[in-house]
Amino acid sequence: MLERDEWAACRRLAEGGLVAINEECERRGLQPYSDYVVRYLWDDPTNPLDDYKSGLCTAYHLFTGFRELNPVAILHHRTSLYGPPCRFCGKPLRTPRATFCAACGRKPSSRLCFGVSRPDMDDLNFIEAVRERDIDLLVLEEFYCSESFLLWFCQRVLGALDEPHILVGAFHAVTHPRLGESDLVLIMDLGEKRVAILIENKIDATTQPEQPGRYRQRGQEGIESGDWKAFRTCMIAPQRYLDSTDDASHYDSQISYETLRDWFRESGGDGGRSDYKARLLGEAIEQNRRGPSSIPHEAVTAFWHRYEKLVESEYPHLKISKRPYRPETSDWPLFPLGAGPKIIHKWKKGYVDLEIAAAGDRIAHLAEMNASLLGEGITVVATGESAAFRIEVPTIDRFGDFAAQEANIREGLDGAVKLLELSTKLVLDLSRG
Repeated sequence: MLERDEWAACRRLAEGGLVAINEECERRGLQPYSDYVVRYLWDDPTNPLDDYKSGLCTAYHLFTGFRELNPVAILHHRTSLYGPPCRFCGKPLRTPRATFCAACGRKPSSRLCFGVSRPDMDDLNFIEAVRERDIDLLVLEEFYCSESFLLWFCQRVLGALDEPHILVGAFHAVTHPRLGESDLVLIMDLGEKRVAILIENKIDATTQPEQPGRYRQRGQEGIESGDWKAFRTCMIAPQRYLDSTDDASHYDSQISYETLRDWFRESGGDGGRSDYKARLLGEAIEQNRRGPSSIPHEAVTAFWHRYEKLVESEYPHLKISKRPYRPETSDWPLFPLGAGPKIIHKWKKGYVDLEIAAAGDRIAHLAEMNASLLGEGITVVATGESAAFRIEVPTIDRFGDFAAQEANIREGLDGAVKLLELSTKLVLDLSRG
């Protein structure tokens, strides 16, 4: 790498040719470059010695001792193009304005290090990143602690409340063994009737197939089990998210982050607490505007690296898609099979799927064509617009301890190997006749 002054000197010497380079050698007390040496550096006896390219490569050798034959490469060997060394791994950041290290995935300005300079601190957001769980817990706290927020929220979802209302409870991450998870469930007694609001919260994560339908199914299941007599579904998300997905319209009501933020701004009077929550929602709105989250998550990345290492050492036939870092939401290892199907280990769901694109409406046909290959835990299901040959395996918690889950992880990888073998035998004639 050339420092700024070395790059300027390289350009000056390249323009001056071999004469200028040898003058620099003399000034430094070094052996001058002969015609023979310069031609050796270029590995070309016909090379003109005084053109700019020759001078640049010779000057680069003078400063670095490295024989570089490509003058274009030298243009990229300048420290001014890169950022400072990462404080964690020591490798240079890709650009002077890089927000994270591409080598290790860490942010260059860590809140664990209090020795950063004042300008660096000024450039930091007050929170590294807003997770959906942060908003879940913000809303959950308000349900319990703010009667005015609770009433306002219920009126937004249920309409005017003519009966006396009593909070029965609010719950985070309520999971049904078959129908999945509700981010928040709010239960109210309205007169003689118990009503539930099932809330889906999104910042920028993609919606899951049939997610609004599963919320309605969980609501109906609550009626049948006697947990409540009626229910409504609600999505909370940045307005940009609500406008960009058709799924939002399938919930009974939608409340934007902007609307929540405005409520906190207008409530005030609590020593800055509402201002803080409005600011947190503002950060989440801005995070959505920047696009899908790719903020590295240290624990999840470490879990992935151990998973990838296990695949490479003990399951070499599985070719895993690798990345230097992983965000918090990443939990679907992908094993591509060329241009055809792909195998996905869906950790949280407890599936290993061999997915066939654009075949979601051909489930019966695929099952019939491959009947002899099914059984032994392999089924054919629709997953969005795709079809999948599926094996159920233990669920994996990417935030948990890897060693404690290794037996379950191996069972999932054994399923992936089984589907890899299956992929060589499948009949995939998807013609409509």
